[in-house]
Amino acid sequence: KQAPAPGAPRPHGKGFKKGSAGVGRTRYDQENPCHQGQGASTSCMYIIKRKILFWYLLRELISPFVLGLVVFTFILLMNKILKLVEMLINKGISLSEVIQLLWYLLPSFLVLTVPISILLAVLICLGKISGDAELIAMKASGISLYQMLPPFAVLCITGFFLTNLLT
Repeated sequence: KQAPAPGAPRPHGKGFKKGSAGVGRTRYDQENPCHQGQGASTSCMYIIKRKILFWYLLRELISPFVLGLVVFTFILLMNKILKLVEMLINKGISLSEVIQLLWYLLPSFLVLTVPISILLAVLICLGKISGDAELIAMKASGISLYQMLPPFAVLCITGFFLTNLLT
């Protein structure tokens, strides 16, 4: 099969809109604003790169944050849990009431454990990306430290508002 001559109407098969005679652009190109020209493609690649970096760093932050939050809250609740178990056994309080008391105690401990968990998550995340030489690779590819800041800022601001809400 020979390729159609330049300017000749192209078939409207897969990926082409009807009536796109000679244009040769796919539906993806026409609907995606990142494929509108040379300058737009460069700026879109920059946006895509920052979006991928944002979600990657946020995923790296979330797991140590949740783990730290659970561990630190459990450590602080240990003393209260022992007293509640004693009340459950000796005084005959029902399990639902003990769980309800734990639920009421939780905010007073989360005020302390949320900031500690955020600090732990930031230190672990930065240590991991530095240890795996990802920080060096990011700087070598032109990503500044300021461009890596948004996921950390989102976590810290969320923690601030959560702690403020609990007090």
